[in-house]
Amino acid sequence: MSIFNNVSEKVTKAVDYVVEKNRKAALINRIRIVIKNERENEARAYIALGKYYFHNMRDDQNEETEHLCRSVEDAERRMKKAFEKLDEITAPEEITEDECADCGDDCCCCPCGVDDDEEDDLPEQEEITNYPMHFPIVDKANERGYASDEAAEEAAEDMPENPSYPD
Repeated sequence: MSIFNNVSEKVTKAVDYVVEKNRKAALINRIRIVIKNERENEARAYIALGKYYFHNMRDDQNEETEHLCRSVEDAERRMKKAFEKLDEITAPEEITEDECADCGDDCCCCPCGVDDDEEDDLPEQEEITNYPMHFPIVDKANERGYASDEAAEEAAEDMPENPSYPD
């Protein structure tokens, strides 16, 4: 019987070791997720802060920030130019005013029954130039911050103070 007890004791220690190792790995993974989420929250907040500074608190006298602001403006200008070029390339070929949009014939009355003036009734889209003073993404990041704190506390509570490992 002592052999059976000895073997069962070794198996129990090995199982306990594996369970403890898995528990520790799960805790480490939860903490890493909390850290990753907080880094993302911080990055979102910095972006929102930077946009707010750029649009509301820009100081032309500060050379360091003005250089960064000019970089943002240059990037916006290049993106606008790239979007215009993309629209130019992907836009369908223009139809002359005399051609019907549906049949392509030169006529004043479309035999297809489609009125060419329907497109003129659509309202023009306004370009958005105003930026909000309130950034919802920052609120969302702050709300998620509380969840991250709770997860970290919960993970710390799950960790035993004196884990036992087999020799």
